[in-house]
Amino acid sequence: MVATRERQRNWIDAPEGYAVALDGERVVARSPKGAELKMLPAALKDAAVIQQLRELREWLGRHERECASSVEAWMVRSLPVPGAVVAAVCQTRPGGSACSMPSSPRSATGPVGQWGN
Repeated sequence: MVATRERQRNWIDAPEGYAVALDGERVVARSPKGAELKMLPAALKDAAVIQQLRELREWLGRHERECASSVEAWMVRSLPVPGAVVAAVCQTRPGGSACSMPSSPRSATGPVGQWGN
């Protein structure tokens, strides 16, 4: 038996009884009867709520890149970063992608040990 993990989506009401949500980087829609659709209906393509979700998706992408850049700067500059800060950042990141440790040999004995985690 293969375990599946269903994603929790925050559905937003859209025109004509539809509901929309972000699923990763995709905008997904649900019909007025509750069935998830494979594509956005033509009636929603130019809806304001769709534009807002697309803008949110772009902002989240920029934010993720900025976070990854900050974490990389912490690692490269060898600045002491409290373990609680690193743990909080890693816990709040979906997938923890910004928390991947650098693959350099320095990461094993460098500043990581100073963080206390």
